[in-house]
Amino acid sequence: MNEIEVLDQEIGQRAASIHSEIDDRQERISALSAERIERLEALKQRAEDEKKEADKLEATANGDSTNWLTPDELSHATARQSFVLEDMQAAQPDDLINRINQAIDANDKPLLWLYRRYLPQRWQEYNPNDLGLGLPQEYSQAMSKLDAVVMPDEIRTAKEKANEQRQAAEQRRVDAAYELWKAQGSKGHFNPFQ
Repeated sequence: MNEIEVLDQEIGQRAASIHSEIDDRQERISALSAERIERLEALKQRAEDEKKEADKLEATANGDSTNWLTPDELSHATARQSFVLEDMQAAQPDDLINRINQAIDANDKPLLWLYRRYLPQRWQEYNPNDLGLGLPQEYSQAMSKLDAVVMPDEIRTAKEKANEQRQAAEQRRVDAAYELWKAQGSKGHFNPFQ
């Protein structure tokens, strides 16, 4: 064997060793990447589960709102229910908001309870093309005012806590989904709703 053949053999051995090391590193990187993807998927699922749990907490807090009134207040609300519904159906949104503000000023709790109960339904009737994006700002503000007056403090506190948990869980879900999207080498735009 001459010197060139010996050098070729050494280069071949070094190249094989380098390729082997590269293959080993690629396998380790692939394993770590797969582990990372698995952890991110688990994190995303846990955040989705936490969000569902927060939704359940809020549903429990909303529960039976008739418990928010005394028996006498509930009796007054029941007696006025059909009249209030009729007025709400006839009122334009601005007029309805004004009526709610007047009832708040008068501290008419049975009337406020009825407004709070039927305001989302009235919005759906007034705007049937709503895509479920929630109440417009004026209605949301009115609902917040109604909640402050009608809803018991412990229920309002439970709803606020559930809302905070839902928002935090949703942020963790989006963060995990984004990291997962990056880890999977996805192309195009990130869609946080996936």
